[in-house]
Amino acid sequence: ELEPHGSVERLEMRGFFGRAAHQPRTNDFLHWRFEANPLWRYTIQRNEGAYVISRRTLLRGHDTLAIADVGWQPQREGDVKLLLRDAIGRARAAGLRFAATLATLSHPAMPMFVRGGFLPSPHRFRFLVNAFDPSLNIARARWGLSWADTDHL
Repeated sequence: ELEPHGSVERLEMRGFFGRAAHQPRTNDFLHWRFEANPLWRYTIQRNEGAYVISRRTLLRGHDTLAIADVGWQPQREGDVKLLLRDAIGRARAAGLRFAATLATLSHPAMPMFVRGGFLPSPHRFRFLVNAFDPSLNIARARWGLSWADTDHL
């Protein structure tokens, strides 16, 4: 394990996604998704203004640090960059060969990941929605998604 398992208690990030359609990162969701997960154990790094949630995994046969979710309070992007730098440093020191994440174009962290050296893969992630409620206007919704929004990682 790369880091002792942390806690998501009082980690909620309101307004992080702005206008992008998203799964709210409430304390209940974060606890259910990461602490109560029966399949995987996650590393939860946090400071006063941000969090990084990751886990070690095998992707395409390579020992990889998978960044499952990140979040930060307004004006605190620097806080998440410090946490991300620390997580990547620990992964390198542990002999991992890659760090990877999944983020849609509308995810607030996408520009930070690209500036930080994460390169887009040749795979395109298509999120398809069929709204049963005609009052929902999702035709032009921009979805802010990460691995936290899937059951895959």
